Amino acid sequence: MNTEKAAAILKSPDDLQSLFTDPQLSGFSGKKIIALLQNLATCLDPQNETYLEIGVYRGLSLISVARVFDGQAFGIDNFSQFDKEKKNYNLIREHTDRLKLKNLNLINDDFESALRNLGNYIGGKRIGLLFIDGPHDYRSQIMCLLLSGKYLSKNAVIVIDDSNYRHVRQANADFLEAYPEYGLAFERYTKAHPANMTEAERKNAIEGWWNGINVIATTEMTAITEKKITISGSRMLYYNDHHVHSSRYADCAPEAIAVTHALKPFSPLRLIHRLHKLYRKVRASDKYFHGKYRHLNTYTDDLV
Repeated sequence: MNTEKAAAILKSPDDLQSLFTDPQLSGFSGKKIIALLQNLATCLDPQNETYLEIGVYRGLSLISVARVFDGQAFGIDNFSQFDKEKKNYNLIREHTDRLKLKNLNLINDDFESALRNLGNYIGGKRIGLLFIDGPHDYRSQIMCLLLSGKYLSKNAVIVIDDSNYRHVRQANADFLEAYPEYGLAFERYTKAHPANMTEAERKNAIEGWWNGINVIATTEMTAITEKKITISGSRMLYYNDHHVHSSRYADCAPEAIAVTHALKPFSPLRLIHRLHKLYRKVRASDKYFHGKYRHLNTYTDDLV
């Protein structure tokens, strides 16, 4: 990677302009994020470095980068989310053919499986630019970072989308604690998730940083050693993960939480509706998660 050019881009990300746009492309991303990815991709060594994206959706960012990058661009997605009609994979292929892209490679697989076998796809090349926009739970975020690590080039840049979420920021911060050779290049946030914005605010998010990003790079390249990711001081929510995972109906946690939303402000009709949904979910609880006990399930029956 051209470290001088990349460092200059990282210092002025708000001023970047997209190098290629296509009104037929769609997805969940801000225009400034696309512009940042495109400009960073032009800093890569196309003979030795690749662009890798985890979480492709409809291909907006992957295609936008592949269009301006001379090297190979890879996208990992098993299209299990936000794709009820199972159209996104073929949609991306159609856009790829329409734009005559020869360097776009889709890895249709679970991200952990794909990352564990990434060498089979990228060969001897290294990841020069990594964009993480897959599952946003803490474990998935940290695993994306950890499993990608051995494939990163010396001066790789990592862009993590949806960093408005505090659990995403926590995973990023924990990665930096464990790998001091990397540092926070910059962070950008919006006041809320776009789903909780007014129409005007949402338009601004589309023009800007959508649901927040963190950008991580080697401290050698960025000369940043002190800047820290903004995180919560409390670890209570992460401790609570233990109680969820060891409960008898762990897979019903989202429905149980939805019940609490009807308690304050109190809504009797909504409470009844959500209790009914929770009851149906408990009745259909996945046996894979269904413990024998009310709590403190260890799932060690088959291990002794």
